[in-house]
Amino acid sequence: QMEDVDDAVLVGYYQNLSTAFENKALEQVISINENEIDNFFIFDIDLETRERFSSNTLQIILPIQYHEIYQFEIGNDFYLDLSPIYQNVPFKIAGFYQKDIDELAFINLYQDSTYQDINNNAILITSNNKEVLKEELIDRYGQQMMVIYDYRAEVMLPIENQLLKVKTYITFVIEMMILSFVISLINHTTMLHISKSSDDAKIYTLGLSKNKIIYYQILNQMIIFLVTIGVSLISFIMIYKALSEFISIFGTYEYLELFIPSIYKTFGINLCIWILIISYQIVLIKKTNYIALIRTY
Repeated sequence: QMEDVDDAVLVGYYQNLSTAFENKALEQVISINENEIDNFFIFDIDLETRERFSSNTLQIILPIQYHEIYQFEIGNDFYLDLSPIYQNVPFKIAGFYQKDIDELAFINLYQDSTYQDINNNAILITSNNKEVLKEELIDRYGQQMMVIYDYRAEVMLPIENQLLKVKTYITFVIEMMILSFVISLINHTTMLHISKSSDDAKIYTLGLSKNKIIYYQILNQMIIFLVTIGVSLISFIMIYKALSEFISIFGTYEYLELFIPSIYKTFGINLCIWILIISYQIVLIKKTNYIALIRTY
């Protein structure tokens, strides 16, 4: 028993297993008891899937991409080449898990004694002191030519880093688009004020104060803002519902989750932009000398 080990379990670990589907291979397949999955992986696997996975027949849990892109359903047969000896082994699909990776699957090979010779070939370990544990394992088992494989460092971290780069890039593009949009709005507001100044000057000479002009301008912009927000929200929800299905046409799948806080944040950004534009319009109106302007006509 090692002091730095929090949890450990004997599993079957397989890499680059061929399937009978479009020459597609699963990069990692782990044979593990369903009760142990949560101790080593943070995957959202529902209770029904776990119950099917615990049955006495060979079962497999696949990434959700296999359902969304390749149209696999629960209960379908899924064939794996486990080794040169065990080819085209049939598994029933117990269910799918939601995650931004599509190269890991879980199987319950331990349920069939036929494959006992290849079932237990690895140990999954969790530890809060990973580097110390790694050195201890190397010292203790290095001479036996055992491979120490850090799943998080080798698989999850590269994926997370890639997703972070994509997220950073998209965020930068969106920020530039918002900045360009604000600049365009300011320019449009300036041009609109210039074109309306003559009309405002005539109304001003008829007795309407600048405060009233500002009031009606705010009221007008508020109506436009509310209509725009409503149309944008409806359009966003419609596009959101269709986007995942649209992306799957190109042979990929992304889980797009609608977060209510994100909607509030978007509303807040729009509100800030609206306040900025209204404030700019108020400044332009207050600085305009309508008396001098009307004398030019």
